[in-house]
This record gives sequence, structure tokens and C-alpha cells, in this order.
Amino acid sequence: MHLLRAEWKKHCTFREVWIGYLLGFAFLSLSLYMEKDSSSLKWFGVQQNIYTYGATLTAFLIVIGLSRIFCYERERNTSCLLRTAKNGLMGTYAAKIILTVQYCAVVIAVIGILSIVVNGYRFGFADASGKMTQGVYFEEAPMSNLTYCIVQYIFLFLGALYFAGFVLVVATIAKRSAWVIVLCGGCYIAFLGYYYVGRYRIQGNWLGRICDFLFHYGFSGFMLQESYSRLSAAGSMPRGDWEQIWKPILFVIVAIMIEFAAVWLLWKRKERR
Repeated sequence: MHLLRAEWKKHCTFREVWIGYLLGFAFLSLSLYMEKDSSSLKWFGVQQNIYTYGATLTAFLIVIGLSRIFCYERERNTSCLLRTAKNGLMGTYAAKIILTVQYCAVVIAVIGILSIVVNGYRFGFADASGKMTQGVYFEEAPMSNLTYCIVQYIFLFLGALYFAGFVLVVATIAKRSAWVIVLCGGCYIAFLGYYYVGRYRIQGNWLGRICDFLFHYGFSGFMLQESYSRLSAAGSMPRGDWEQIWKPILFVIVAIMIEFAAVWLLWKRKERR
């Protein structure tokens, strides 16, 4: 536990983190304010919060908040000290991974709670326990409107861990937080550009198929929820099949575990040099 507390203390000393928090809060406040005119959509509108701003804000906070986690010791020239303690590398690695999971959970919880509470206050929670009959990514799900919105944020949490794992892998290779921010932020923006604009221009050719594969099996598709519906769809259905939702969930969990294992192997190898 003391290693975890030490990692959180280091995290709180990063100036870019606090700047990111301020910018993220401003962006979230502006997004919630601009949604006041779409309150007539009620719970169907809340479902689209991840699509409109939730995923992008989460990605921004992950890049800003986690870019230095595995770069700190290298940048401070203290990496050699980790090997002076028994199980120093493994203990520090475990603390950093736990911090990553906790950080993603806190980010998702804050965004999700504020989105649901603010929008629910506008149009009321009267239909919160009503059956979900209209979904963005699934035709029908056996749960209430409020439960479905919460489940969506759980899906976003898995996608956030997928992206966080990618950030940590890049950090163990690049070893400089500035490069991590540029590379990881650039990758997410590139996939976001493909999703909103590029896929309509290169759809059907070989480049479009490659980009489509990378998007739906990569972190961006899971953060924007598209991969959950695409990988669970039956045949040519435009939306996902809830009974097949276990497939994308299993895929993203396995992908996260592979990323975390890769981080350990890369970080251990780098530290031994």
C-alpha cells in the first residue's frame, strides 16, 4: 500500500495533470451546458453522451494523467534505485498498474455521475426505472434506462483501460512523457478523424478495410462503444445483439491483460540495461 500511496503522491506533483483537470472540467461543463436544448431526448440523449464527449474527454485525461507513470524514474534518473530493494521492480509495477485502474475508474465515475445527474435533473428521473426501448448501439437490452446508461459507462471503463494499456506500452518504449502525449494523443485523434470523416471517403477499398479493422478492434472503437455493437452483431444487423455481448467484452479484457503483460516485459527489460 505504501508504494501505491507513493505513486499517487508522484502523480499529484505533475503540473500537467492539474492543468488537464482544469481543462477537462471546463470541457465537461461546456458539454453539459450545450445539452440543455436536447433534454427532450431524455435517456436516449444520455446514451449519446459517450459518443459526443465522454470518450474524447476520457482519452484526453488518460493521456495527460498517465503519460508519465512509467517515465518518471527515467526522467528523474532514479530507475536504478528500484533494483536496490527486494521485489522493487515488481512492487512498483503493481502499484503503477493499480493506480492506472483506479485513475480510469475515477475519471469514468466523475464523467458518468455528472452526466446522468445533470441530465436527469433537467428532464426528471421518472422514467429511470422504465424498460429501455430505444438504444444507440443495441436494438433492445433487458434492463432499465438508468441501468443501461450505467452499463455503457462500464463499457467505457473497459475501453479506457484498453487505451491506458496502450499509453503505458508507449511510455515504456518512448521513455519521455512528451513523446507519449504526442504519439498517443495523435493516434486517438487520427482514429477519431477516421470515424467521423475518413471512413466515408475510403470505404470499400483496401485502405478502408484496414482502417476499419484497426478502429473496431482497437481502443477507439471500444471507447466510442462502436466495437461492442459491431463485434456482437448477428449477421448484417446494424446494431448489436445483447445476447452476444460477451464476445467484445472477452476480447477487450484479454487485450488489456496482454497490454499489461507487455508493459511488465518491456519495463523490466529497460530497467535491466
